[in-house]
Amino acid sequence: MNPLNQTQIPVFHSERCSLFLPVVVQQFDTVAVYYCQECFAFRYDYDFCEHEYIPVLFEVKGGHKQIRMYCKKCYRLSVNAQKYNGYDISKLPFKKRTKYDEFYSKKFNEEKGKINDFVEDLRIKAYEFKTKPYYDYLQSSIWKEKRDSVLKRDDYKCQICGGPAENVHHLTYRNLGKEYPFELVSLCKLCHVSVYHQERFDELILQTSNQ
Repeated sequence: MNPLNQTQIPVFHSERCSLFLPVVVQQFDTVAVYYCQECFAFRYDYDFCEHEYIPVLFEVKGGHKQIRMYCKKCYRLSVNAQKYNGYDISKLPFKKRTKYDEFYSKKFNEEKGKINDFVEDLRIKAYEFKTKPYYDYLQSSIWKEKRDSVLKRDDYKCQICGGPAENVHHLTYRNLGKEYPFELVSLCKLCHVSVYHQERFDELILQTSNQ
């Protein structure tokens, strides 16, 4: 499952991506995942296989028989059944469709964990790529001076509850790095997460209840 170079595969890149590095594909048996090596944007492709079909005679519902093309590489069947003309039915491999469905479902589920782990790693890397400039900025002396200025302007009070302010919140990220004073507001930690970051607020409440 080594990545194969693929330069013409459409992927929805991050706005920050330079598009300099080629898109590559990680192939599994049942799906291919195309991704950017820089911003780690990705997409699935279930039709990636260069099929190696063989005809197989299947028994379907009601005991009826039909010929379907079976791919030895990705284990998928052709969409349409084949006409009997040109085939010697007695010489075709015979399978029950229910057994094939069980086999493919098992194969797909066996790979599901590997695929999910790979994609989750891409999501983490994509998030880091997207947010790194922001967190680097928060460590800069420029932001420290700006933050101190806003806290001083607001008399170190939360602009929601009036308690001691610990955080400075961006009301918009449109001018990140060149913020206007009115785009920043002093908040206490609780108001910051409860009003603007609900998911983090839920985590904070859960942590508090478990203590």
